Amino acid sequence: LGATVIRDAYRVYVRSIPPAQALQVSRFVPDVSRVELVKFVLNFVTNRMTLIFNEPIVLESFNISKILIGRSGSRTRRSGSRTYQLTGYTDPIFLNDYSLDIALLETDVNEIQALLFPLTPENTFIIFQENAAFDHSANPNIPILVEGELIGNATDIVRDSVRPSLVSYELNLELDSMTCNFSEVVNVSNIEMTAVTIQDAESSLFGAFDVSVALTGGSILQASGRMLVIQMNKRDVDLLKALPTLGTSRSNTYLVASGDFVTDMNGNALNPIVDGRALQASDVIADNTSPEVLSVQLDLNATILELRFSEPVDISQFNATGITLVSYNTTKDSTATSTSLSEFQLSGGSVSRSEEDPTVVSVRLTQEDANSIKFDRTIATRQYDTFALVAAEVAVDTSANRLNAVNFTNMLELNVTVEDSTPPRLLRFDLDMNHGSNSALMRLYFSEAVYIESLNISDITVQESHDGRGSSYTLSGGVVLQKNVSVLEILLSPKDRDSITAG
Repeated sequence: LGATVIRDAYRVYVRSIPPAQALQVSRFVPDVSRVELVKFVLNFVTNRMTLIFNEPIVLESFNISKILIGRSGSRTRRSGSRTYQLTGYTDPIFLNDYSLDIALLETDVNEIQALLFPLTPENTFIIFQENAAFDHSANPNIPILVEGELIGNATDIVRDSVRPSLVSYELNLELDSMTCNFSEVVNVSNIEMTAVTIQDAESSLFGAFDVSVALTGGSILQASGRMLVIQMNKRDVDLLKALPTLGTSRSNTYLVASGDFVTDMNGNALNPIVDGRALQASDVIADNTSPEVLSVQLDLNATILELRFSEPVDISQFNATGITLVSYNTTKDSTATSTSLSEFQLSGGSVSRSEEDPTVVSVRLTQEDANSIKFDRTIATRQYDTFALVAAEVAVDTSANRLNAVNFTNMLELNVTVEDSTPPRLLRFDLDMNHGSNSALMRLYFSEAVYIESLNISDITVQESHDGRGSSYTLSGGVVLQKNVSVLEILLSPKDRDSITAG
């Protein structure tokens, strides 16, 4: 004691007690009161948590892994409640003797937002397990458990009001996916892919080719913290692959998106990415898969062969001469059954891509090929089984992957969607009355191949005028000299020649 601590009634100061003669306590009652967490505040703007105790705690004793944050509907445990166990913290600050303010780890914030949001003071609680904190007398905390009414609700939740941003993205044309990295956790149940457009430059006004694809949908493959992996719609990917100047490298892959693309866990819409400041892809993974032919069909009326591929192919390098139609013709007689093989290889044709489906390529057959197919009664008719062979050199995709060939081991059945029902037309005819010695030759030019065996010469009439006036003569017979599929040469009988000359 110091000499001036206190005086008696006669104003005499108490006798001092120097340190060397300290008086020992006669009765000591130690502090056995346990630490109690009075309230807590979560701040998702600063990503910090404030814990307020009833007495000072020893920071070194603080064990954050004993703390769980949960979401429920009331102070008592209910079915459907969720919890998340914290894993660490940084930057501890004592705001006063009783208040500890800590920075939550980014991974913990991401998981809380992903698992528990939306959070309010009414639905947010803390589980403070035993030995989470000790006071300076080594007294542990009073546990706040889940059972009964021992759940501690949050005093306040400071909500995040900052819009999320798309930091980077990767376009994977091998897996048909897009990986997006955001500035914070976003709500995976509120993704709107139609708000996204892929274009070939930062500004569509200054793109080298001014091409773009507005996405139509997609689904979430994986959500991990701030990263989303999105499975893109196949049609969107097909449209991208059909454009050789878009989405083939970082230099021609840019993204614009409205705020509707995503929201964070507090409902804040994305910071829009506008045309003129489009976000360049961090990486573009090329397609390394060879395209395949899925189906082949033929419209004999329109003389169009249509091939459907597993992905778009480069029509500028399409080679129709690698396509062969094959037909098996089985015949039976009284003694045996035989099978013959008919093949027809295309000589070319004009190629176009379907506007509705970029995986479909149409080959308009040359007139010669169309006539040859129609002339061969064993190919592309419903009476016989016809298949298509497609060589590897027929097509490459827009990433230069060669086609998986269709050969005799995996040939595709040709679907004749429309048989030829268009009547052939006689385009013109020639008549040579001085063909050789005492003979005449008639040459008929048809619009398509005709069936020679069906020719009925007696149904041909030669007349004096176009309107039927004047004399006329109906042929009685003749000999077919030339059996070209669309041009017939008929050597008229002497009788017919003389009658026509006389008439």
